[in-house]
Amino acid sequence: LAEEMGLLGELEQCKQSNDLMTNEMNGMELLQTMEKLEHSEEKQQLFIQSELKNDDKMELLVERLEKIKQLEEKLQILRERQEVSVGSIADTITTMFPTLHTLCIGPGLGRHPLVFSAVEKVIRKAMES
Repeated sequence: LAEEMGLLGELEQCKQSNDLMTNEMNGMELLQTMEKLEHSEEKQQLFIQSELKNDDKMELLVERLEKIKQLEEKLQILRERQEVSVGSIADTITTMFPTLHTLCIGPGLGRHPLVFSAVEKVIRKAMES
């Protein structure tokens, strides 16, 4: 759970920084268009420098998008492993159903989301049998 929360936090930070950079680049594009309309040599030099900075920003943006993609993949793998673990726990408990007369689910479960998921699956399978 801590690993998942860490990945989610890092993913959110990357997305926010990309949004800020995209907004900044849109403002830069407007300035560039205005500079294109004026034909002084000084303005052209500023435009060229601006284009070079945009290339660097685009590279940074691409790097951040790749990092977001990697984080999303890691998060998906983590969630799949958690689902397998929850399924395994529920299967272990539900295989004992034929030998049980009653099923008691009570206090002491804690507050961990994976425990709740496992208990939910156990309850659903108990209602089916």
